[in-house]
Amino acid sequence: MKKLLFVHNRQTAFVRIDLHILRELFDVHELDVRSKWKLRPFETIRNARDCDIVFGWFSSWHMVLPVFLAKLFKKPVVIVTGGYDTANLQEIGYGNQRKWFSRFVTNWNLKKADLLICNSDFTKNEVIGINHGFQNKIRVIYHGIPAKQFNPKPKENIVLNVGNVSRENMHRKGIKPFAEAAVLMPEYRFLQAGRWIDDSIQTLKQNAPNNLEFLGYVTDQDLTALYQKSKIYLQPSLHEGFGMSVAEAMMAGCIPVVTAIGALPEVTGKFGLVIKSLSVDGILEAIKSLADYPYTPNEISDHIGQNFTIARRKELLNQCLNSL
Repeated sequence: MKKLLFVHNRQTAFVRIDLHILRELFDVHELDVRSKWKLRPFETIRNARDCDIVFGWFSSWHMVLPVFLAKLFKKPVVIVTGGYDTANLQEIGYGNQRKWFSRFVTNWNLKKADLLICNSDFTKNEVIGINHGFQNKIRVIYHGIPAKQFNPKPKENIVLNVGNVSRENMHRKGIKPFAEAAVLMPEYRFLQAGRWIDDSIQTLKQNAPNNLEFLGYVTDQDLTALYQKSKIYLQPSLHEGFGMSVAEAMMAGCIPVVTAIGALPEVTGKFGLVIKSLSVDGILEAIKSLADYPYTPNEISDHIGQNFTIARRKELLNQCLNSL
């Protein structure tokens, strides 16, 4: 069995899924580098020397040493990229491509990698925009969503949004317009789930109407229950490399109300209600169009279950990695 060094700097849902997939295919050593103090250079040297493949999630400073060592020991490098590392949103201060040093580090990793895995066509085009020469080593492999976990159940008049509450996400994830829309739609309960990262939660709470609740961090089990009972999932994002929460909500039968930005149209397909202008009025217009919405929760769920499977991601990852 081939040995694989799996490097990441945060264990999000999609990172955990890939870890599980790859542990079924390879002898995996996980290197969790959430801070510079966890880099563990001697352990990294030993594992880079002994592995057959270096596999990294996101291209940032945490990948520099593993990529350098992989090239030194003549081992292939695979980087899953797309998100903060490839974004350049100056207006909200988001993305590694905004500043010269973070851009240099990110793009050096991407240049040295033998294979770049993107989770959407949008991300693929964003990476090609960084360097047109990258297109020959890009493979688009969509995320896989665990099907059985999110079976649709009877819906309530709930509008849900999931994402960490921070100054950055107030705009990037659309938490601010989500909260503002609640004021004008008292017939719905607006629920927001996600860790409170900074003091921006205080501003949101000060202006929150009675039908808006900030739940903070919720367990995976509680999040699944929220998806299952919510009628609408609202994601007015300014950038999405895929939209994992949108796909999870749709798997549970939620009607997705999203911006036509990033990969969101790829994920939602014909089932998404598109916010035509990123404003409270745009959100209200999209939600009011529910009266003519033709699809059932099971049809929404089937779209995700058929197009974004863990089995398909596992198959394509296995093909790509074994071809190196």
